[in-house]
Amino acid sequence: MSLYRYAFAAVLAAAATGPGRAADPPPRPPEWFVKVVDIAFGDPMRGGSSPLAVSKSRYDWPWLARRHDLKPTAPLPRDRFRGPTDLFDRLDRDGNDTLEAADFDWSERSPFLQQQALTNAVFGRLDADRDQAVSAEEWEAVFARAAGGKGTLTPDELRKVLFATPAGRRPTVVPPTRIGRLAGLMTGELGSVQEGPDPGDAAPDFALRTPDGNRTVKLSEFRGRKPVVLIFGSFT
Repeated sequence: MSLYRYAFAAVLAAAATGPGRAADPPPRPPEWFVKVVDIAFGDPMRGGSSPLAVSKSRYDWPWLARRHDLKPTAPLPRDRFRGPTDLFDRLDRDGNDTLEAADFDWSERSPFLQQQALTNAVFGRLDADRDQAVSAEEWEAVFARAAGGKGTLTPDELRKVLFATPAGRRPTVVPPTRIGRLAGLMTGELGSVQEGPDPGDAAPDFALRTPDGNRTVKLSEFRGRKPVVLIFGSFT
């Protein structure tokens, strides 16, 4: 299967980038090609490992490393940080008193985001009244339910109370089909075949109807007048 995968990717890459000279560096494949390969061979449950799933920022880790005369692989300790202490504390996600590439990783592979997802799942089980705070009473109630009258908990008992599916409910997560994801890409419902801008590029102009349908608003109308914030929805 791997041979077919690489052959398919090579054919698509050649069609996408066109002929080039032998001395030319390998061209970057267009975004639509990366996404199609991701749909064809990626994990449907995780959305694939496409680099398009990683957000881009002008002020990323390589930028910060250059500002501090560091190699991208070298850590930045607290005493060399040229900025406010509270900013360092916010950037240092793992709390090890150094900044490194992992602190700026917002992909699904990031240990920080995996820990955050696990923490949110546990917090949801503990926060019985949904007030976004876990009280001592809520914590003790979970312990009493898990321990079953005992004064101690085993790892398996703790796992069941925090992660087991509640009675009467069954997991309903159904992975999307590859055909469905490809159709969504082609129709614009799950991405776009158009190349997106990079950080620092001018935003492409577009026009949208207002919610009441009475007029059309163009992005270019606000250029040079006021800041514009674009908020995109999520399927998750």
